[in-house]
Amino acid sequence: MSFESALLTPERPYDRDRVRTHLAGLPYAFVDPHGSGVFHLSGTAAAARHAADQRRADPDRFPPGVLVTLRPDGVLVDQRPLPDAQARGREFVAWLLQMGRWRARTEYGDQGIIDSADALYAQPLPDPASLADDPFASPPLSGRLWSWAGPPAGSGPILTVAAGGAVRLEASGTRRDGRLSTGALDAFRSAIASVDLDACDIGARDPATTECVQWEDAGGEDAFAYFDTGTVPEELNAVVALFRGFAHDLREAAAGRAAPTLARSE
Repeated sequence: MSFESALLTPERPYDRDRVRTHLAGLPYAFVDPHGSGVFHLSGTAAAARHAADQRRADPDRFPPGVLVTLRPDGVLVDQRPLPDAQARGREFVAWLLQMGRWRARTEYGDQGIIDSADALYAQPLPDPASLADDPFASPPLSGRLWSWAGPPAGSGPILTVAAGGAVRLEASGTRRDGRLSTGALDAFRSAIASVDLDACDIGARDPATTECVQWEDAGGEDAFAYFDTGTVPEELNAVVALFRGFAHDLREAAAGRAAPTLARSE
């Protein structure tokens, strides 16, 4: 069956604080910023962030997703047919059922005591484990997204490193993804720890040899440093060398050769 609204009532009083704490800790959920106490579930954390922005801008309506209301007599789940969000709703209901026995009532009537979430979500839905955020989304969900653009300006390779170690090379119309090894990620984090890009921005004279290093954070702040290939600022030497090495290894991995800085490539 597929429902739009389901009230789940426990056989015994349930711990609302425990459920509220669980929902508040989900990266793909947010509590209504307008104080209703309703939680909104999306498929991914990025989708939830976008939905939260929409809700803040329009207090008269919730964006599409799954809405969870904690009532004294039970838990109300309202949803629209968005598969990713519904998969999160099913996941939440499965978690809720671990707390005891619950009776469900939907717009189709009393469903009785349900033993599993599948009683309410019989249709195929995405596996929650497959609902991953894009680590290269702009702006990033957390930390800083670093990138290096090699020469020539505007058409050279672009190498991006996400906070968690995901790495992407875009060059000549192709895209190669990978993940840095633990050692390579540690070296990169050490190299960028004290870099001030604004102080390194010495400009570039020739587009054919222009390179750029930049970062962007979750708040939308960013910084850039432009320079010529032959005049890399001293403070950026280690960072640029790592970027170039990561790009080289992604190309090598694509050709089936050894790539020591990568834990995985795709």
